[in-house]
Order: sequence, then C-alpha cells, then structure tokens
Amino acid sequence: MSDLFGPQSANREQSDAHYWALCEVARRRSEDLPGLAEAATDTVILNIIRHKRGTLGYFAPESWEFCGNPVNEVVICADGHSRNGRGPLAEDILTTIVHELAHLYAHCEGIKDTSNRGRFHNRRFGEIALALGLRVVPSGTYRGLETPCLSPRFAREYADITARLYRALVLRSPVPRAPFLPEEPEDEDGSTALEPGTSLPAPAASRYVFAACNCMTGGGRPRTIRIARGSWEPESILCAKCGSPFSERSL
Repeated sequence: MSDLFGPQSANREQSDAHYWALCEVARRRSEDLPGLAEAATDTVILNIIRHKRGTLGYFAPESWEFCGNPVNEVVICADGHSRNGRGPLAEDILTTIVHELAHLYAHCEGIKDTSNRGRFHNRRFGEIALALGLRVVPSGTYRGLETPCLSPRFAREYADITARLYRALVLRSPVPRAPFLPEEPEDEDGSTALEPGTSLPAPAASRYVFAACNCMTGGGRPRTIRIARGSWEPESILCAKCGSPFSERSL
C-alpha cells in the first residue's frame, strides 16, 4: 500500500518542518549567537511525541551518540499545544522550538541557564531567549522566567517559518485533554533580572482556573480540574465521562 498521502508521509513532513524551523531560526540568529547554526545542524535530532505530562517540549543534552560523537535531542510534545480540539498551534510550537534552541546554545557554550537544581530558568537563560526573539516574563508557577510567546518583532520576522509549520500540522489528537500541572518546587531565591534597569511585569494574582463538568464525585461535589490561567479557554475541554464541557467555577 502506497504511503504517498498516508499518515506516515504526513508525519515525515511534520518532523521535517519542525527540524527546518529549528535550524532556520538558528541560522538567522547566528550573528548574535555565534556557533548556534552549526550546533543545530551538526549536533541535534528533533523528535515529536503526542503527550508528556505537564510538558510542551524539552532539551536532552548528549542523550544520543552517532559515530562516536554525542548528539543532543530536542523533543516537542505536540499534543500539549492543542486547543479546542483543532490541533497544535503553529505559533505556540515555534515558541517551544525556539525555547529549546536557547537551551542548546547554553549547553554548547557551557552556560548554566537554570537554577534550583534545574527547576527554573535564570537570568542567563533569559538573555539568550531575548536574543532569539522570545518574550521573557516572570514565571507564574515557578520562581524564575518563562517564555510564553515570541516578541512582536520576531513574530513578524519568523512569519514564514510559522506558515510552513502551519501547513505541516495535519496530524491531530482525537480528544481535547486538560493540561497537567507540574508540582511546584521548594521556595528558594533565584535571580529574575534580565539586565540592569529592566522592569518585568509581576505575575497575575490568580494563577489558576478551577473548572467543573456535570459529573459529581462520590461526596456529591462537582468534578473539578485545575488549569493554569494562561492555558484556559472557556468550554474548550470536554469531560470524557459525561461529555459536557468544563466551565469555570468559584471555590
């Protein structure tokens, strides 16, 4: 049976587009971050998985070996970017790819880009992320920094990359899933300043949305899930048991 227009062909096209996006961003930023383009093309493999609990992607340094040389791995958890059952959003996936590219550069340059035993991103990571075109803000879950999206300037500059990703994203997860939240780390101090004089917005006072479906627990209480406010879209998550959408409720 020919796979010319089958799911395996679509998977190859999607994988190629993700890897091309990583290498193309590295190439465009090579003047500001010397050596990044070579590291992306010569030392990285990129894999896509459907789901990993609480994760949009991750960087695994030197997790493989090829011809006696260490190979770094970038993993994109495509299902974590899904919204309303319409599949992953190209802009969000590109943000994750660029985020992992920042980790690659830090690794190759010997820069310690996380603190608190790797639990949050520090100022050094923030500096690299800014140079790559990410928006950098204080984390709403951990102390440290996070990169929710591309900056407006780089969203325009990377528009052609986003467009190719969008065309390649034809595989879909069949059921919308509520995002999982990682446990919060111990409360330890960490630097979040990007540069002298830089003011970063404070995280929102309420970080979570509590939503309920029509199911009731054994104690007669509504079945409730907790979701990061930035990931919440009303009635976008369906309960697999009763089929009703989750709606925000007050506790």
